[in-house]
Amino acid sequence: MFFTSRIDTLLQALKHAANDFSVKFDSLDDCSVLRSALDVVSSAHYALAVYRGEDLKKVSSLGRHIVFCRHYIDRDNKDGCGSDPSTILSHDIPAFEAHIRESLFSHQNVSARLSQRVMPLIAIGHYDSAVQKAFLTLTETLRAYSPDLAGEDGDSLVNKIFEKSSEIAHGFGAEQAYPLRNLLAGLYGFYRNKWFHQQGECSIHELEAILSVLNDIVIKIEDARLQSDG
Repeated sequence: MFFTSRIDTLLQALKHAANDFSVKFDSLDDCSVLRSALDVVSSAHYALAVYRGEDLKKVSSLGRHIVFCRHYIDRDNKDGCGSDPSTILSHDIPAFEAHIRESLFSHQNVSARLSQRVMPLIAIGHYDSAVQKAFLTLTETLRAYSPDLAGEDGDSLVNKIFEKSSEIAHGFGAEQAYPLRNLLAGLYGFYRNKWFHQQGECSIHELEAILSVLNDIVIKIEDARLQSDG
């Protein structure tokens, strides 16, 4: 998996809590209310870090700013927090999210080429563009089988590369090659065309499903090509 829906849920909870704390900090002077709001931020941060097995002190300045704010708010000294609440919202959480997104690509079963292309886009929430880059990577992986495939795309590319006499069809065998050909044609026809034509916004759930499948296919095709070359 590139990431999970659970992580997205935890990130959204953290963002919501930080925004609530920032709004209350700007409009209220009651430190007991601010303390409660800050506790929610701290709990959300801790829950996400624990779920990912992260060391809070090593991966994020968010924890440090939470501690600073708590120090002053516990002493009823709101002004002592300075700009920390706004820094938490505008800098710390985006940086923490980027770290979480990027760290999810460290798994050994993720295609290095695919991750290098989509990781920066996922980190900034450009899911539609990440899907487009993923399909471009798949297309290049398929075209790499033969110079004759240059310029081929979509269903035409899939049909030519899975001809009975082709390397890839031979490498996978008839029982696997035919279902894989149908899967690829469906992915191009349904998902690739949808996001290339900007038909709506790609949700994180769709992104996770698409990238997981494409990653598995790219790795299998790259492995099959290496075996045939060997």
